[in-house]
Amino acid sequence: MAASGSSQNVAVNGGGTLIPGIPGKSIRVIGYMLVGSNFGASGYIGTIQFQDTAGNNLSGNMAVVEGVPLQATGIPQTEEDLGGYFMTASGAGLVLSVSGVASLAGHLTYCTVAN
Repeated sequence: MAASGSSQNVAVNGGGTLIPGIPGKSIRVIGYMLVGSNFGASGYIGTIQFQDTAGNNLSGNMAVVEGVPLQATGIPQTEEDLGGYFMTASGAGLVLSVSGVASLAGHLTYCTVAN
């Protein structure tokens, strides 16, 4: 497997499907930065979890704290490793499940991997 093309970025504004599936390719998350709020709450406000449209959990539930960035620094591909953190199943889209967070914003960097 090899990453296809250069990395790309997508804005995150809430949950749902962040990147639709691409036939014959997986979506590999290289890094992300997200900030949540609950309009007046402070402290722990909810959780997020990355999944794919094939029904796979790609991350565990991650706690969101009001105004505190949740980030994973980008890990680029090398000759020995695909880089990044996790990858969707072939042809599956990337989904962000959000629970208890009124507003979530940020960005995500990804590349596609041919299967």
